[in-house]
Amino acid sequence: MKKSAIYLVCVLLTLQCSKNDDTLSSEANKVMLKAVELNVPEKDKVCEDGVSISKTESEVFFSWQKLENAENYDLNVQNLNTQKEILISDISETSTKVVLEKGLPFSWTITAKSSNAVENSLSENWKFYLAGNGTANYAPFPSEQMSPVNGGSVTPESGQIELKWSGSDTDNDTLAYTLFLDTVDGKQEPPEEWQEMTTTGIMVDVDPDTVYYWRIKATDGIHSSYSETWTFTIP
Repeated sequence: MKKSAIYLVCVLLTLQCSKNDDTLSSEANKVMLKAVELNVPEKDKVCEDGVSISKTESEVFFSWQKLENAENYDLNVQNLNTQKEILISDISETSTKVVLEKGLPFSWTITAKSSNAVENSLSENWKFYLAGNGTANYAPFPSEQMSPVNGGSVTPESGQIELKWSGSDTDNDTLAYTLFLDTVDGKQEPPEEWQEMTTTGIMVDVDPDTVYYWRIKATDGIHSSYSETWTFTIP
C-alpha cells in the first residue's frame, strides 16, 4: 500500500513537470510582432479624395504592408472633430474600404494580431483630411495634448505646472492657439493672455485639491479646430 502511494505521487509529479515544460515551451515559441507599415491614406495628406458616393460621404481605401506572423488586423479610424471611432476587426487581407463624411480630419491605425504573438502590435497614427465639396482651405488638425497626461495627477512647482501640446496644418499655415483651462468643463472663456498664442506650451497657476479640464483651439486665421478635453488633478 505504501509503495502504491509513493508510485502515485511520482506519477503526479511527473505529469505536473510535463505540463510545466509544455507551458514553458509554448511561451518560448511566442513571436514578437513588429509595427505595421501603413500605405494609404498617406500621412498628413491634405486632400484625400476617396470615391464620392453621395453629397456628404466618400468611400476611402485603406491599405498597409503585410506583416510576417500576423494572422489578422484591426483598423481603427477616428473622426478628429468628434473623436468618434470606427473599428473594423479581424481583417484577413491588407486593405479595406470605409465610408466617411467629407471635409473632415481623420486619423487611422492598424493593430496586427496573432495567437502565437507575445502581444499585439500597433502601427503609427496617421492623419489625413477627406476632401470636401469645393473646399480650398482646411482647418488645422486638432491639436494633440502632450502633458499633463489625461487623467493624471500633477505636483506643481511654486504653484505652477506646464501645459504642452503640438499642432499641424495641412496647408502649412501659421497657427495660433487658445488654451481653455478651468474647473468646470474646459469650455469656459479663457483670459486674454491664453488667446491667440504662437507657442505650444505655457506655465499656469493651479490650486491644490482641484480637478482641471483643458483643451486647445488651433486656428489658421480662417478655420479653427479643437482638441479633445483632457483632465488632470492637483493633489
